[in-house]
Amino acid sequence: MDKQGIDIEAGANQGEQLPSPVFFPVTPKKLIIMTICTFGLYSIYWHFANWWFLKNERGADISPFWRAFLSVFFCYPLFQNIEKEANESGIETKWK
Repeated sequence: MDKQGIDIEAGANQGEQLPSPVFFPVTPKKLIIMTICTFGLYSIYWHFANWWFLKNERGADISPFWRAFLSVFFCYPLFQNIEKEANESGIETKWK
C-alpha cells in the first residue's frame, strides 16, 4: 500500500497535522477487555497515563502514580478534567 493510501485510511489529508491528544485515548471495548485480561492492572495504567498527560500538558501539581493507585477516589476528578477539555475543544461528551 502506498503512502497516500495510508493517509486516507488514517483520515488525514496531505500535509494536515492532527492534534496530539492530551489524554490517553482507548476505546471502551479495549479498556474492558484489557482490564479483565490483566485483572484490573490495565485500568490503573490507564488512569496513570491520563493523569501523567494532564500533569505534563496542563502543568497540574499532582502525583500521577498516587492518583492512579487510588483511582477509586480520583476517577471522578479525572472524568471532570476530560469533560472540561472535550468541551473546550468543541467535542460533545455523552456522559454527565
